[in-house]
Amino acid sequence: MAELERAGLAFCGAPDGIGLYGMPAGDWYAAGVRIAGRTCVEAALNGPSRRVAETVRRSLAPVTTLDRIGVVDLFAGSGNLMLHVRDVLGTSCVGMDADPVVFELTRGNFGVLDLPASMRLGSWASYFLDPLPDVDATLFVLAPPWGPAFSFDRGLDLRRTNPPVGELVEHITRSDRSGRRFAVIQLPVHEPVVAASVRELTKRYRQLDRAVGCLVLDLT
Repeated sequence: MAELERAGLAFCGAPDGIGLYGMPAGDWYAAGVRIAGRTCVEAALNGPSRRVAETVRRSLAPVTTLDRIGVVDLFAGSGNLMLHVRDVLGTSCVGMDADPVVFELTRGNFGVLDLPASMRLGSWASYFLDPLPDVDATLFVLAPPWGPAFSFDRGLDLRRTNPPVGELVEHITRSDRSGRRFAVIQLPVHEPVVAASVRELTKRYRQLDRAVGCLVLDLT
């Protein structure tokens, strides 16, 4: 807990700032939730996740039936963003993670909190070998590792994430068999995004919305 408090002060300005699963850090830690250090740094926290989820709900309401859409996070980590999106849509969700340590911790956290979500261990591409059944549409949550894609001078370049976001959405459009496909791409909240990397996506796929922290695309 002392480590979480130091991280909360460093990243959020408050000891309980690492909020996950709708709770401040102290509450989820007391409930038995545990995360890896890299997850603490990379996780989408409650406030930004709620804003992204509301943008998704607003964007998709005019174009699809929300109770028949599945949510898939191809780089789930803590699963917090996926769960907030699932909550506003009221549907099924599954998260993928290729890191065995992160996978085991997140799966255990879902069990401790009795959360309505599942995790799978595997690469993002392995999801398409066993997709969600009984959905008319799928919303893909895309937050691939930034790696060299981010610099403080230029911001985030979606063409340089690992893998590049453009390659992800191309693979989704080739491989997913849902009736309709959508993507919400997580963007930095306090840093810029390279405009050309967004234009390359919106030239090919219809932009449904862009708000603080995310871009929503129609991939159908």
